[in-house]
Amino acid sequence: MRPELADRYAKIVDDYKKADWGMFDEATDLNRSIAICDAYYGDDSSVIQLFQGADKPVMVEDVEIRN
Repeated sequence: MRPELADRYAKIVDDYKKADWGMFDEATDLNRSIAICDAYYGDDSSVIQLFQGADKPVMVEDVEIRN
């Protein structure tokens, strides 16, 4: 959607993968992802309900930028 950000995004993804402290999930099977994850952290999403249904902890990110 924003091709001018493609290189920047690719670097963020690459750095994240190299850091090896989390999982960068590119799979299309949500059930697999939920099964192997210990918890959910991220934006408000319908995926939260799936984690809750699996009795896994959920933390919703709430980023507010202040000047």
